[in-house]
Amino acid sequence: MTSFKICPICGTRAHRSAPVCATCGASLHDVPETSARASRPVVGAPQPDRRFGEIDLSENEVARRGGLFFVGLAILALALLAVLAFPLLQKVMTGIESPSTASPPPPSLTVAVETNTPLPAPVMATVTPPPPTPMPTSTPGPCLHVVVPGDDLISIIFNCGHRSLDVMPQVLDLNSLSSPELIQLGQEIQVPWPTPTPDGAAAARWVLAQDVAADGVTAEAASLGNNGVSGEQVFSTQTPFSLPTETLLPGIGFHIVQPDESMVSIAYQYRTNAETLSQLNPEIAFSQCDFGLDTGGPRCVVFLIAGQQIRVPAPTPTTTLSPTLSGSETPTPTYTPTFNAPSLISPPNRTFFLRNELITLRWIGTGILAEDEEYLVVVEDMTSGAVFKAQTRELSFILPGDWQSAAPEPHEYRWSIGVVRIAEPDDPQYVTDPRLFTWEGRVETS
Repeated sequence: MTSFKICPICGTRAHRSAPVCATCGASLHDVPETSARASRPVVGAPQPDRRFGEIDLSENEVARRGGLFFVGLAILALALLAVLAFPLLQKVMTGIESPSTASPPPPSLTVAVETNTPLPAPVMATVTPPPPTPMPTSTPGPCLHVVVPGDDLISIIFNCGHRSLDVMPQVLDLNSLSSPELIQLGQEIQVPWPTPTPDGAAAARWVLAQDVAADGVTAEAASLGNNGVSGEQVFSTQTPFSLPTETLLPGIGFHIVQPDESMVSIAYQYRTNAETLSQLNPEIAFSQCDFGLDTGGPRCVVFLIAGQQIRVPAPTPTTTLSPTLSGSETPTPTYTPTFNAPSLISPPNRTFFLRNELITLRWIGTGILAEDEEYLVVVEDMTSGAVFKAQTRELSFILPGDWQSAAPEPHEYRWSIGVVRIAEPDDPQYVTDPRLFTWEGRVETS
């Protein structure tokens, strides 16, 4: 009888001497030979071990896993259908409720409330109050100023608001002085305040204070005669009030800042200083200003914008007699808006610059340049004798590199700023005092 081997994985019959299964490739070394009679598995025969994956290709195992997959998919579909159908079922159950089950609203209760009839207002006699008793007004004390180095009696009088020396005799008598030069350091000087003048514009600026209550008409509509109410009726039924206007002391006026104007130029224009402008305009910040100097010093920063209104000392008008023309008069020179020499800012005097530093000259104009005027920048190399010039309308100038000496040793320079007419560049006017600086040459020493 022919014997053979049966593959434990796929059940295929193989030759008794076959080392592996020709169908699935499983090893047949440990598989015993069997005959045709014993081809069916008997009890106790070795079964495939699931732990080592020996049943992955078994037909029974594949069919079993496929059945489990379809059963799980059916359960998931039923659960999803139940979730989607639950809201619809809830609506159907709510709609079939009987409307007769709703409870009727509770009956409203009517409560009778007694009303009180207001009593008529009593008629009271009108009492006219007596006129108010005038109260005495206190007279302000004099302007007090402690003398510090650099003060003189004229500047003290001007700082107290006066713009003329008519008060000088009164100040001398008030302080027991025989001469303005006899003031002492630390002495307290008393100066009478200028007599204030009333603001005539404030008396005429009357407006309506509230609406017309009787007709419900606004003050603006009433002034136009709307709803049958005339302007005279509105003024007769309203309490007017005045809009306050700024009252300036005598000798103080307003100045409108023009483009390219600075605090220094305004101070020179009105013959005053930075300290006086700071006192007259407390709302403007004078940052890092040295009030010991008229210009406030090189670090003084004051931000002004064109169109801004600031308070300044008003110049005192002087009466000028009209001369009798004789025919031999010289023509009047053309007016120029430049009032004084520019004020130098930086660099400070005797500054030393390295060879790789960029030098920028800065200054402040004391007026507005005319259309035919420019600033003249003059830089003289005092070591070599070379002179460099340039014209600009700006308030700063960067020295070109070719103005620097090519020699390795430092050179001493002198610079100044003036105002010239474009047609006459060699005739500068309003020239500043020169300043000095030292600049190393472009070539380094070996």
